[in-house]
Amino acid sequence: VGNRNLSTDPKRMAVIKVWDAMMRGARKYCEVEGFVTVHNMPHIVGVTGACENTDTLFTLDWYDGQKMFLPQSNQLYIEMLTQAIEGGRVCGEIQSFRKEMKADGRRLAQFTLFEIEHLGGLDELLGHLAGIVRSAANEVAAKCAKELELFGRKAEDLVDLTFKRMTYGDAVTLLQGDKFPELQWGDDLVAE
Repeated sequence: VGNRNLSTDPKRMAVIKVWDAMMRGARKYCEVEGFVTVHNMPHIVGVTGACENTDTLFTLDWYDGQKMFLPQSNQLYIEMLTQAIEGGRVCGEIQSFRKEMKADGRRLAQFTLFEIEHLGGLDELLGHLAGIVRSAANEVAAKCAKELELFGRKAEDLVDLTFKRMTYGDAVTLLQGDKFPELQWGDDLVAE
């Protein structure tokens, strides 16, 4: 970076503006849909802050030798609140920390996590997720056309996105063939 002032770097400022618009759009969707936003969720937690694997938790030495952790998710916390909040819809935004076993371009040690929980089925959940992404993209398109141009993107490409759904079984059938002939039903679908 050298002597460049990062606060005046056009691409860095564009990322900040796009990020802000994206998060504002996600929050707008949740507000319209009746989600209650939980603010100031804990950043030092017990082991319940793990997403999938407790081995990827950052450990902190707490008072009197007690071990605490940086969170990966507040899923259990907001899941519990769905039972207590009228309408059963909760969302929250935290900094998530993952101690990955290796550093590369696919893994992040820290990132912003926007989470929702609701009392409803998978179909409703997928609808909310699509709605959040659509609302976030629409906000970016409406507010950040100049910023998107810096990265060779067009705002109109983000307007009113739609998403098709596919079952796991249909995905396996589609992927089996020349590219993944060994793929069987029940296998994990990896990045490739």
